[in-house]
Amino acid sequence: MTGVQTCALPISGVDTPPFPDGWDDVEPKRNKRMLTLDMQMQIDPHIPTRHGYRLAISILQATGMRVCELRALLVSDVTDRGVVVWKSLTDRLKRVRKGYAGDQTYMLPKYVMDDLREHIKGKSPDDFIFTVNGSPYKLGTLRDMWYRVLDKLGFPRIELNQAGRHTWASREMQQARDEALARIQK
Repeated sequence: MTGVQTCALPISGVDTPPFPDGWDDVEPKRNKRMLTLDMQMQIDPHIPTRHGYRLAISILQATGMRVCELRALLVSDVTDRGVVVWKSLTDRLKRVRKGYAGDQTYMLPKYVMDDLREHIKGKSPDDFIFTVNGSPYKLGTLRDMWYRVLDKLGFPRIELNQAGRHTWASREMQQARDEALARIQK
């Protein structure tokens, strides 16, 4: 095949599809603002713990779930190792009324699960996990807190959904790349 190379690393013993020459040199049309691990380490101590803000941000970054999914979480959605997530508050109602299957399970790291269990102590199964004055977070509540912290630290504004989802995806890709390099170096 001219102008095409195959990936040198078989994944689980399966040949990978061919990639065009220069596939790893492609530049994005515009650079997305990404949350680096260093930035996250600087941001985390400044996120307030009241109303579960720090826990909410940790869950978003550990799972890549959307803010609308986080808002819809009930105490009864917590499992032994993660949470069952609904796409939004409205999807939860659709499920009850029409049998809509808009749920997904996210596994959480142990340190996040421990914090989550502590946060929901004393709440009933029908209570929302993240509330302000008894009501679930409004769409802008978490975002406004996030922007205040970024502004205080002088970081560029990174969308909260983008920060969580892209941080999670970047870590997954980095972990896979590190594992592949470790196999090559053996």
